[in-house]
Amino acid sequence: MFNTACTSLSLLLLVFVSTTHCQVKQITKSSKKAPEKLLSNPCSGRETCHECFTFDSDCGWCLKEGYTNDGKPRCDTLINLAEYCPNDYFHPKNTMTKITDSELSNKGVREGEAIQIKPQEIRLRLKPKSPFPLNVEFKQAEDYPVDLYYLMDLSNSMKDDKDKLALLGDLLAEEMGKITSNFRLGFGSFVDKVVMPYVNTVPEKLRVPCDGCVAPYGFKNHMPLNSKTASFKEQVNE
Repeated sequence: MFNTACTSLSLLLLVFVSTTHCQVKQITKSSKKAPEKLLSNPCSGRETCHECFTFDSDCGWCLKEGYTNDGKPRCDTLINLAEYCPNDYFHPKNTMTKITDSELSNKGVREGEAIQIKPQEIRLRLKPKSPFPLNVEFKQAEDYPVDLYYLMDLSNSMKDDKDKLALLGDLLAEEMGKITSNFRLGFGSFVDKVVMPYVNTVPEKLRVPCDGCVAPYGFKNHMPLNSKTASFKEQVNE
């Protein structure tokens, strides 16, 4: 988007930059010291408008035609330009356009329509090296949808954990009800550890691993996401 500015390579080198290439010329070292104001001016030495306004956020470019002011460069700080080129200098500013800026809300007509941040969509046009503050509003929506899906390993080694999960089903639904009324619960399982000691790899044992055990499988959706949390315990126990 913007070309990278070139910096001075040494005391004997002066860099001239255009929008398409950098040209380096060698000059002799002057016995006279540069004015202190010039040394402290970050905009000095910028030879093109493009290099000028992309080099530092405080640099501007005088647009006067036939500019001949001795000792006053086209590229200078905004304070200096205000003195000798007050109404005719280029200094692009950061701009922001709000594309979508709906008001914050809890839940809409359809699930998932709660708006918790404002604005929702913006377009920025920024100048390099120029900071831009962006203010946003945030509010945690009430009754925001919460989906909780348990995917559990139901191999025989996980039996104790399955029993605990079944007992926690009612308690979990009760606690989530304190946070949101838009809560759904689901449950799925897998038994895919076809290696010892999790599964007996003897072919007959793979079909019927043990009394009350099922053969290995990739995935089963026992309880799709729904608000009937009371059936969670039944599905886990099965």
